[in-house]
Amino acid sequence: MSKYSSVNPKQKVASYIQVSTSNEDQLFSLEAQRRHYKTLIEKNDEWRLVDIYSDEGITGTKRIDDQNCFD
Repeated sequence: MSKYSSVNPKQKVASYIQVSTSNEDQLFSLEAQRRHYKTLIEKNDEWRLVDIYSDEGITGTKRIDDQNCFD
């Protein structure tokens, strides 16, 4: 008998969402994107949501790795 489980661990999944400006209507779009990806990821039994990272359009230069998303 193997000491390792035959059950595969869930795949860690993250999402990156963004809008191009910080205008109020764009921030609503950002929240819609957040809800969409949260629901999509949580519906998949093989995935585990790690986090949802976002860029609110305040700067066009912020990179995803600046947010320490894969620590």
